[in-house]
Amino acid sequence: MHQNFIIIELWDKKISGPSDQILGFVKIPLEQFHISFRDKQISRVLLRAQYPVISVDSWMAIIDPFTSTNKSSGEIQVFLAMGTTEQITAVQVTNAGGDLFPSSINNKTTSVIYNNEQSSPTSSVSSPSSLIEHHFEIMIESINGLRAFESMVWGESDCFIQYSFPIEHEQQLTNVNAIKPFKLHTIRTATTLCTSDPTFHDTNKFRYVLSPADALHKYFYAACQSSTPIEASIPFEVWSRFYYPNIRDQLLAKGKLSAAKLCSMTTMMEADINEKSMQSFRIPLEIVRDDPKHEQHHCSSTPVYGGDLLVTVTYKRNVIM
Repeated sequence: MHQNFIIIELWDKKISGPSDQILGFVKIPLEQFHISFRDKQISRVLLRAQYPVISVDSWMAIIDPFTSTNKSSGEIQVFLAMGTTEQITAVQVTNAGGDLFPSSINNKTTSVIYNNEQSSPTSSVSSPSSLIEHHFEIMIESINGLRAFESMVWGESDCFIQYSFPIEHEQQLTNVNAIKPFKLHTIRTATTLCTSDPTFHDTNKFRYVLSPADALHKYFYAACQSSTPIEASIPFEVWSRFYYPNIRDQLLAKGKLSAAKLCSMTTMMEADINEKSMQSFRIPLEIVRDDPKHEQHHCSSTPVYGGDLLVTVTYKRNVIM
């Protein structure tokens, strides 16, 4: 699946007369599945989860094959998931209220809700009116072996970490029925003395309230991916703050954490049990060079290793009745 795609073609089928004519196509990358399933241990955990790994759940542009500008000729709603038969059935039942799945699934949904209502008050299954509260805690621990510019002297400047993380719209917290996409919010740690091994121990918490029918990872993928969602990721930047001869900030290095690794933490746990998981990540950093002509930062054509950023992520969820 690495660097491969699914191609969906849309054709105008003629009942009589001229031959069928292609109207457009949709090109969907499979890289998200490659990232999620390339580790055998994580793959086994993902395949034991309640829901499959969802790569796409959105409207996608239909590309006109006869124009060189990749002009869009409309949109098609695509839901692309990978998992076991039971996982696919579970997500079909969950989304039975939408237009993506056959109406015959509605009968299954009705029976599921009916059985929930017949269950005892001590049942751990969440009721249809309950909500799921998701919590992420991101701790920026430290950097190991930070490499900077040759002219830079350790101890003469401060440094901080800047990263972007999905947050939930405030209006969504008050009206769960009106689900809106997450947006990336930029966070900066406090400054610390810039050395080869700076420590931060900076913590930020993020809270999301969704209905049981909404999978958190599909909102993460939508918020983190760029115009070409080959690899959705959380970007991290290392900045240095100089105080002489004037105060200025300079970008030193960049790194990224795959959103699939965070989303796997949400799918590893059982669906209706309050649990907590913690995982540490070592994020390789790439040195960023200054462009004196355009006053911009850019990475060299051959990546220069700049150390490792250590990040600890804690995820937990609970049911709100």
